[in-house]
Amino acid sequence: MGLSRAFTQAAASVPVVATNQFPNQATITDLSLTPTPSVSLPARPTGNRRGFIVENDGTVPVIYAYGSTVSVAARTALLFPNDVWTDDSGWQGPVAFASVGSGGTANVTEMVFI
Repeated sequence: MGLSRAFTQAAASVPVVATNQFPNQATITDLSLTPTPSVSLPARPTGNRRGFIVENDGTVPVIYAYGSTVSVAARTALLFPNDVWTDDSGWQGPVAFASVGSGGTANVTEMVFI
């Protein structure tokens, strides 16, 4: 017979979780939009964006895209009046918004780790 050793299980490592890992307040922004794209959510270099919610509370469609520009042809989403979009992808870059046709409005709630 050969040498055999008893199986030894490594001690379980306990993950360290921040005391306040979830936000206790969200940032809500009421956007006044035009057909000219604008970056309404800047990039998060600290990587702490958990997600965001967009509600088109205006009377014209609203478009948005991940990145610094958006167009009707190149967009992430087209939101009609009263539409709500929830994004939980973890995107940390800028988000550009614009209205379609004329001025519009949207509410954006950005959730971040604090």
